[in-house]
Amino acid sequence: RSTCLGSLACWVWLWPIISYYFKLISPLGLIANVWAILFVTFFVINGILSMLLGSIVPILSQLINVANVYLVDYFVQGIQQMEQWFAFLVWSIQMPLWFCLIYYSILGALFLMATSVKSSLWAVAPTKR
Repeated sequence: RSTCLGSLACWVWLWPIISYYFKLISPLGLIANVWAILFVTFFVINGILSMLLGSIVPILSQLINVANVYLVDYFVQGIQQMEQWFAFLVWSIQMPLWFCLIYYSILGALFLMATSVKSSLWAVAPTKR
């Protein structure tokens, strides 16, 4: 759940900039990010295992690295397949600069209001004795 929320927060924050510079908006990135985080964790664990076991038995390092290359290739193919299946989730839209400025002003104001409400709630919270 936190992975999905983190990915959503990043997407909400970055989509106007991405749209302004690259002329694309893609909610498919949300799905792809969750997929990527799951797989990249596994790739990193394999890399660490390769280093640790490779320092003891070098051939194990090579075997794990070859397996990791195939897994990364499978992962990339999966992302490419997902892009083909969900091509309708990629929209060509360029946001004007004025929209980006207004959007980030509103997000900043919402953030400041949320943090001020949260800090004021902490200030009036009763303390335990």
